[in-house]
Amino acid sequence: MDNINNAAIHFSIAGIAITLFQIVIIVACIFIVTKYRKSVGPKLLLVGSLLCLMATLANSILPLFNSFQDSDMDFLKFQVMVTYFNMFAFLVFTLGFFIFAINDLKKSE
Repeated sequence: MDNINNAAIHFSIAGIAITLFQIVIIVACIFIVTKYRKSVGPKLLLVGSLLCLMATLANSILPLFNSFQDSDMDFLKFQVMVTYFNMFAFLVFTLGFFIFAINDLKKSE
């Protein structure tokens, strides 16, 4: 039982750290969006980072409601759904970063 409690503590610490890092990324994206207001790239960076934060919070908070207590398969389906949502969020962030790097950073040189 002690090992499971230790693992839960470590997962909680990692989850808090990941959430804090994502908030820092969101703040940085807000600064970039305010500097490059007319560009699509920074806006996609911000949207992608917000979606990533939503996926992280859903993955951390929703299992606490014990709605998956009856079925491991329901929990597995939820994990797959959140993973695909997170993949989409990273795709949006990556496209935004790519557009920002190609278009906006070239203009500022």
